[in-house]
Amino acid sequence: MSLTAVLALKAENFPLQKLFDRMMAAPTPENWQPTGVDRNIYLDMMEPIIRNAAHWVDERGAVIDPVIKREWNQTSCRFASPGAILLRYGRIPELKETIFKVMDYCCKKLPELRKKESPDFWMRELVTAIRALEGIAPEEKLTEWKNFLAKVEPEVVYYRVKPDHTDLHKLNNWVVYSACGEAMRQGYGIGGGDWIWGREFFDIYMTAQLKNFNSNGLYRDPNDPFTYDFTTRLQFIAALSFGYDGKLDAILKDILDKGAKTMLLYMMPSGSVPFGGRSALFNFQEGIISAICEYYAAIYKETDPKLAGAFKRQAHLSAIEVKKHFTDAKEPFHIKNRFPISSRFGCDSYGHYSVYSLYAASVLGVAALLADDSVAEMPCPSEKGGYSFAMADSFFKVFGNAHGHALEFNFSGDIRNDSVGLGRIMLKNAPYAVLPVLPFTATPSYVTTGKKENCSITAVWQDEQNNRVNGADGVDRWEYIPGGNGDFKVIQHYRGCRLEWDCRMETSGITIEFTLDGKYHDAKLNLPLLKTNGKDEFNAVIDGNTIEIAAIKIENLSGSGFAATQKELANRSGIYRIYQIPLKSEKAKLRFTVQ
Repeated sequence: MSLTAVLALKAENFPLQKLFDRMMAAPTPENWQPTGVDRNIYLDMMEPIIRNAAHWVDERGAVIDPVIKREWNQTSCRFASPGAILLRYGRIPELKETIFKVMDYCCKKLPELRKKESPDFWMRELVTAIRALEGIAPEEKLTEWKNFLAKVEPEVVYYRVKPDHTDLHKLNNWVVYSACGEAMRQGYGIGGGDWIWGREFFDIYMTAQLKNFNSNGLYRDPNDPFTYDFTTRLQFIAALSFGYDGKLDAILKDILDKGAKTMLLYMMPSGSVPFGGRSALFNFQEGIISAICEYYAAIYKETDPKLAGAFKRQAHLSAIEVKKHFTDAKEPFHIKNRFPISSRFGCDSYGHYSVYSLYAASVLGVAALLADDSVAEMPCPSEKGGYSFAMADSFFKVFGNAHGHALEFNFSGDIRNDSVGLGRIMLKNAPYAVLPVLPFTATPSYVTTGKKENCSITAVWQDEQNNRVNGADGVDRWEYIPGGNGDFKVIQHYRGCRLEWDCRMETSGITIEFTLDGKYHDAKLNLPLLKTNGKDEFNAVIDGNTIEIAAIKIENLSGSGFAATQKELANRSGIYRIYQIPLKSEKAKLRFTVQ
């Protein structure tokens, strides 16, 4: 099938359309109220990050990571962009010269960057900064910066390129960043030379990249990490916002529109993003959601005010959610735990403090630029709830959402980040991550401590040969059976056994009946509960068939009690103690509520 035919098929097919339409038509939740926030919520979060990072700028204008004591790849340009946006809105005037110095450094350096310094990410940040500094920076400086950027020859400077133009779809999210930066620089009038650049570069490289979208409009980086779905879609949106209207315009807008609607369905009621894959739990994630949703709120303002309001509402819910994870500390956190920043706990090898705290500021800055505060909030699907759905052809997840509660199952093969089974359970008004918000892996691609083992809310057992089997290790095949009002069943087949979760989403909480069927003995259901997030300690109290922890009550309705093991496992959000429930007549029935 030709690329044209593939793209035409994607344009026609949107599997989640009926669910999306039903949720948009669903009634407004009882006692629903506007959040009352506006563009300032983004600026208020950005400002302490930039003020903190201003102390890292050296005499050259490079931004030096305070933990690793050197400049890290795109850190400097990710200071320049949000710093410029803050200046645009009248913030941090005393840091103007510092921001100009970083711009001098970055714009001069980009045409000469070595490939290992991640030049692919720089252009988008710097073009955004120059545009934000119009009327603030002297004209001669703006001209100088533009002249430096005009010297960038993409297929020489950027890392993820192939001048022979073969297998371009394999270049993945890096080339989307660079291509969208190229579209932005031409859209802003920053000329290039006698080489492939700007819109031509975008059209050549992005035509192949469109193959990496699924039928629901989500971008598939290798192993389907959720972060690289929405961060990549934001780059395309940045190109469109700078006026891209080339040959891919119509199909790109159609695919991105589907992705934005799918995103409204997969978001958590709290405003947080799903788990899944690398670069998880960083605070920039919800900032990206806010930026995407602000763009679509403005897009639909005139043609569909109800949908525009849903996007505006999701933008604000995600901003409010991520604000909870920032602190007034001298060094704002960049990840959703409270371990010392220098420990790098929960961080991928590339997830350094400087680059990812500044990326949070950068995407929040994009949200501020795109925000139209005249759009009124309307209820969005993630807070209405009462639905479930599966992603069976990619991402391999099952979501349940009702009454402000949420469940997320994982059946992906990326065992370096997430194991198999029920990995997330979120209750309305419950403290974050006391119940797990992502599973545990035996082979983490990020920094943790202690014992490492695959673990989720699933069973472990002995097979006929007395070999220990862990349901979190893998999956032979899986099924999803929808019910009504957000209720559903998930069935996992693994190593000759059948594992079933029957999930009931209730106003007061969530009830899950777990069944293990097959040839096994000595089976138990694992239940991880947070011990520490690096700052706060959580103590679970067992009273017969009940556990209480941090206002959360867990009842074993099967009557087989709970047992506290000595096993402790860590994931990105903290260190957890593993509790176990003996399976009584193949079953365990648990009810989760908030007191």
